[in-house]
Amino acid sequence: MGSDLTLGNLANVRDLTPLVAWGDTVCLQGEITMSMERWIRLITGCFILTSLALAVWVDRRWLWFTAFVGANLALSALTRWCLMEKILARLGVKPAGCMTEPR
Repeated sequence: MGSDLTLGNLANVRDLTPLVAWGDTVCLQGEITMSMERWIRLITGCFILTSLALAVWVDRRWLWFTAFVGANLALSALTRWCLMEKILARLGVKPAGCMTEPR
């Protein structure tokens, strides 16, 4: 298979440099992959921003969803169990330690 690009050998791929600086794994085929932890952060942030917007423009009771997301974040930090992690694992998303191929 293709080997991964690192910051040291990105001289020929200037367009992808900002993406690599974020910590993504960039394969030679140009495929950008994100770890499970980054997906969870993205989904959680979208849930919170969406529920806050709904609370402002639709109904204040949407703040209960914001509280639910925050409580799940705190619970997952204490118990190391996260429902979104299980859902993403079933969809084939890999944890951060499994992102690069061994050399």
